[in-house]
Amino acid sequence: MPPRPAALSTGYHGVRLRLSGRWGAEILRGGERFWLGTFDSAELAARAYDVMVWRYDGAAGPRNFFDVDNLAATEFVAPTFSVVTRAEERTVHREYMRMSIRNRDEAEMATFCVAHPQHVAEELEFYAQLAAQRAAAAAARPSSSSAPPPTIVFDDSSDDDDPDWCDKMVADL
Repeated sequence: MPPRPAALSTGYHGVRLRLSGRWGAEILRGGERFWLGTFDSAELAARAYDVMVWRYDGAAGPRNFFDVDNLAATEFVAPTFSVVTRAEERTVHREYMRMSIRNRDEAEMATFCVAHPQHVAEELEFYAQLAAQRAAAAAARPSSSSAPPPTIVFDDSSDDDDPDWCDKMVADL
């Protein structure tokens, strides 16, 4: 891995140089980081940052360029980009990891099936027998609609309300 470049002051708010040599733009609002993307030049990244400042803060926010005075003009000169929140980024990463694991598992299973066809045949036979046993057990059971539901009867006459129950119990013993 090449050495990381020293911190570089771009002179623009929300813009930094990426290891790839491209320029990244991000904005922080309300404790949430919004990644605006990577751009070919620092100026394009700064223009994307300015669009988000205009969207959130209007003219009051810290802007990089003062040659435009409204949101429409800012969006006109800025490159197109999509805003990705940190939560969305994590969701995409998790789904990517799941798909990667799933694809690797499927490839390894296909390799195993080719290398060990006897195991695959035995497994298929086992599950066919298991399904047949379950079907036979289900057929042997009486259907649940023909039998009435079980009724539980309990005696509600208890001596718990009698204050002398303890003395009566001791006397019975």
